[in-house]
Amino acid sequence: MYPPKVPKSDKPLPVVVNIHGGAFRMGDKKMGVREIAARVASGDYAAVSINYRLSGQAIWPAQIYDCKATIRWVRANAQKYNFDLENIGGIGGLAGGHLVALLGTSGGVEALEGDVGPYKGTSSKVKCVVDQFGPSDLLAMGGSHDPPESPESQLIGGALQENKDAARAARRSLRRALPSASRPAPGRHAS
Repeated sequence: MYPPKVPKSDKPLPVVVNIHGGAFRMGDKKMGVREIAARVASGDYAAVSINYRLSGQAIWPAQIYDCKATIRWVRANAQKYNFDLENIGGIGGLAGGHLVALLGTSGGVEALEGDVGPYKGTSSKVKCVVDQFGPSDLLAMGGSHDPPESPESQLIGGALQENKDAARAARRSLRRALPSASRPAPGRHAS
């Protein structure tokens, strides 16, 4: 957790939750902290940087369960740390981008809540996310992403093209959570 040394006011602070990249199989919560340090130093924000179970420790959807448990922790401890419950956002790149995108689109989707942490009755919704080039459709990536040793295959517990249902589950999780009117057209970026 990174509270500002000198908050600009006594008002509750918006919280930026940093989720590290690392191809789902490496890295830790120290990654990406530099990018949010200026926000914290401004006195306008608090930040939380998290670890999640890597693919060598657990397969999908354990990673999103861990991220949602962190959001529930932030909410449950808002008064203690002066966090603004209405302004919790996430930022992540690559694997972390995939996870923040799911955080931003799956608040209230029971299948992605998991059973991690002591605050299971607390909301895991976030107000906004910054997905820095996280993968969204594992099957569409092709090439070096398909073999069993690829990071994406390790995430789902087997070669992507031989475990299409598991790969689709990660994609469907994101697509199912987005209202159809909010989905970008295939091959286009959302604006």
